[in-house]
Amino acid sequence: MAASRADMFFGVQGLLTKWVYGLSTWCFTFPLARFGNGSEEPWGVILVGPLAAVACGLALACYALHPERVVLAEGAAEPGGRGRPASEAG
Repeated sequence: MAASRADMFFGVQGLLTKWVYGLSTWCFTFPLARFGNGSEEPWGVILVGPLAAVACGLALACYALHPERVVLAEGAAEPGGRGRPASEAG
């Protein structure tokens, strides 16, 4: 049963990863196509930097909101303590 759970996890993870690759490619090439990517129309190149900063800020917010301590505490309560960090395992 554990193998099928892992198979499902990695299958869904792979599917979501492919969607994110496609979305990120579109998000960062759209400004170049719409606002220009050369010396005559540089706004696409200028906008990609702030767009990347916004994406990094959103990722940081998602990581900050993740309840890591709760997840580790629940994992440590399982038999075998699989949720504990390696420094605390033993």
